[in-house]
Amino acid sequence: MQIQNYRQYENSDVFKYGNNKRLLFTCDHATNVLPQGLEWSKDDLTNFANTHWAVDIGALNLAKYLANQTESILVHSKYSRLYCDVNRQIQSESLFRQTGDNQQIELNQNLSLEEQWIRIQYHSNYHFQVRQTIHELKPNFIYSIHSFTPEYEGKKRDVEIGILTSIFDEFGEAHQQILKNKGYDCRINEPYTGKKGLNFSIDCACLTFAKPIVGTLFEVRNDILSNPERFAKVSADILATILEVIGKWK
Repeated sequence: MQIQNYRQYENSDVFKYGNNKRLLFTCDHATNVLPQGLEWSKDDLTNFANTHWAVDIGALNLAKYLANQTESILVHSKYSRLYCDVNRQIQSESLFRQTGDNQQIELNQNLSLEEQWIRIQYHSNYHFQVRQTIHELKPNFIYSIHSFTPEYEGKKRDVEIGILTSIFDEFGEAHQQILKNKGYDCRINEPYTGKKGLNFSIDCACLTFAKPIVGTLFEVRNDILSNPERFAKVSADILATILEVIGKWK
């Protein structure tokens, strides 16, 4: 497929905040937007469009802050994770999620093979852009920024910051220790683990070259990111933590 035709499935925005080539930030679940020509149904708009099911609330603002403060590049998805979850393998059952909170997601019911194929092109396009940016930048470190809901299917989550690891455990643990010392309930591979496919996107990015690029995934509880005062504090603390870790990392 020619590149010019491939771009009709464009699913990324790239922000260059400076010339720092050491760092790359990504945000896989950045928006709740649907591609042109699609709209949320009335029920999906009520039940899902403005919730954690459709978008990682606050994650894009955090990613922009971190990239801006470090004068780095940010690549983020353009479309909702419910349209096509770019942080899932294409064979994953949750690539086009069917239900949430025991309710049907109408956007994803009875998808034809053609519609699935179209959505997978958007999935591939996002990863193409991330890889293209990595080839141009050749960064030393990659950070993927996500958020999670404080309550999931009736279960309360006390953890404030999760660091999901799959390839670079020690790198993730270095961030955890600093954030714990700053007073956060910060845990490795919580509220879910990165070792069972939920680090798919950053793993793809880190494995672009034969020698893996060091990276990790941040999950921040979205009630913290939704509060302006708490956002200001946690974003500054995560920034300081990243700078401390990469400053010492060999």
